[in-house]
Amino acid sequence: MTGWILEPSYPLSRAPRFQCLLLEDGRGPEWCEGERLTCAGGSWTPSIGQEPGGWREGSGFSSWRILEGGVPETYYLSPVHCSRFLNLADRAGCPPPAEIERLLLKQGGRVPVVRPFQCFRMRGASKRKEQAAFRNSFGLPADPFPTLLASDLTPFAFWFEDDPGGGCVRFLTERESERLMGLPEGWTAYGADGGEIRPSARYKALGNSIALPCADYIMAGIYEALAGKEETCGNV
Repeated sequence: MTGWILEPSYPLSRAPRFQCLLLEDGRGPEWCEGERLTCAGGSWTPSIGQEPGGWREGSGFSSWRILEGGVPETYYLSPVHCSRFLNLADRAGCPPPAEIERLLLKQGGRVPVVRPFQCFRMRGASKRKEQAAFRNSFGLPADPFPTLLASDLTPFAFWFEDDPGGGCVRFLTERESERLMGLPEGWTAYGADGGEIRPSARYKALGNSIALPCADYIMAGIYEALAGKEETCGNV
């Protein structure tokens, strides 16, 4: 391997720290593994978790030097992948760099907007004729979804940021309600006898339940308090 020294792992059962594909003129490709990679004058692109011995700051080169020209669009991120990054940025409350955001949008990335209705507040504001409160009761993108009720379904508005006219106002599906409650998908789909449960009964069951993450959080807090108390008593 010209310009590099790759020391094999010992014993051989130990997982190697470096792997490379050796391509020599006139020879078939050879897969090499080793414990330590030492620079002997070769070039180096720092693109793995640990740099080889002998590498120093400034001895590498910029990533653009390895890029090909005219790459087919099959290597581009799909609209789904672009949307995923935009959704993460929206959740973080921090947009990506402006240049990257433009590229994500250019490649079909879309930012979904969900505004859950606050029906209880809406009825009260309407009765009191409080216009600002009534307008806000149609929900804001940062609002959490209201508590699921066994007696009623809460609607919400949904659209993509670049196409408000293509949105809709609808209810959560049974599967979406299960996700909201932190339950596995299809958790309420079948009864103990294996029979399929009607949608209305599934909504009612979910409205009468509690959110699983909330229960986990409360029980974990109780456990920590009791465990701490036992530890304190044991040290007395």
